[in-house]
Amino acid sequence: MPRLGHLRAVRRLDKRLVETFNTLTSGKIKPRPSAADVAKALRGSIRPRATLLHLPEDPLLQAFDESESRGVRGGAIFDYLHLVAARHHQAERFYTLNTRHFESFWREGDPVIVHP
Repeated sequence: MPRLGHLRAVRRLDKRLVETFNTLTSGKIKPRPSAADVAKALRGSIRPRATLLHLPEDPLLQAFDESESRGVRGGAIFDYLHLVAARHHQAERFYTLNTRHFESFWREGDPVIVHP
């Protein structure tokens, strides 16, 4: 049974890194880095310095409860949950290439939104 829990954790890790890969290769950065360069950066620079945060079920459900008051609808929940996880883990700053997306539902007490 412990292996099953380990596999679940690996899936969570993969999703976070996949989302980072997606953002970095999506064309929002000019000039757009190659997929090979992003893969190299993820492995050698980003992952060793990043802390991957888990969001427990209670804060996740609370995020759904507060989503309407924050103007979070549809796919914006995915961005919002990144901010919720950072807040849950008491991060002071939240780095994103999409500041506009996060500023729309940022409130006092959330980490400061920063474009790197």
